[in-house]
Amino acid sequence: MRFIYIVSVFILFSCVSTNNTERAEKYALLSMQEQHSFGHWFSFPSDNMITVIGVSNRMRTRDAEITAAKEDAAQKISMFHGIEGNIETMTSTGSNIMDFAHIPTTELKYNLDFNQYIDKLIFDPEQDVFIANEAVYVRFRYAAEASSLNYFPSINNHRPIWTNNRDLPRFDNYHVAVGYSQNQRYFRDTVLRAVQNAVVQMINNLYSSLETLEVDNQGQGAVSTTRSVSSGKLNNFQVIEYWIDPQTRAVWTLAIAKKD
Repeated sequence: MRFIYIVSVFILFSCVSTNNTERAEKYALLSMQEQHSFGHWFSFPSDNMITVIGVSNRMRTRDAEITAAKEDAAQKISMFHGIEGNIETMTSTGSNIMDFAHIPTTELKYNLDFNQYIDKLIFDPEQDVFIANEAVYVRFRYAAEASSLNYFPSINNHRPIWTNNRDLPRFDNYHVAVGYSQNQRYFRDTVLRAVQNAVVQMINNLYSSLETLEVDNQGQGAVSTTRSVSSGKLNNFQVIEYWIDPQTRAVWTLAIAKKD
């Protein structure tokens, strides 16, 4: 059975058009189980619908897992409708190798009333649920203004090239950023932190300012302290691709947000 499945997926990709949008749409038709075999998931917008992957920790019943995944997806829908970030980072450097400190403080604000989105989430229990040892993943669709993207990821050494945080795809009218999180105690938290870190990275890229606060010439050497502040709001923020490192279980997210 597994051999037949792999052959069928190979035929699908062998026959697709070279047009990136068509390739992505065909890939998106694969079940969550099938997408997982490639090591990453698409969650592309199309036809005024966005795709959101909700994650649940393993629970006693499947209904409880689906409910938790819905709540997680609704939280990401809330981010889509508008998320504000305030990020402040204090960095101190000196002549001594021990004279280094990097202290970030992050505050993210978005509507915490997730219940208003839960009933609007659509999913197919047969195609949109993937059960792993560490978590349950559910792919939901949500009606929202969204455009199709002309994109299909390039893979290098079995991972999307955007995970190097340099070779990022470009989309008309969208900002792009990568989020990352090391494996946390609960895998749902790992995924959520990778999503939130994509928000932080994007706001840092767009709205960052830097100032030198003080230089201390006393003691054994000079110590310079700088303060970096980023503050801004993102609209139509959404993660369009996830990649999970099979070795470390770290999570990478590729995110977009609408340009003003």
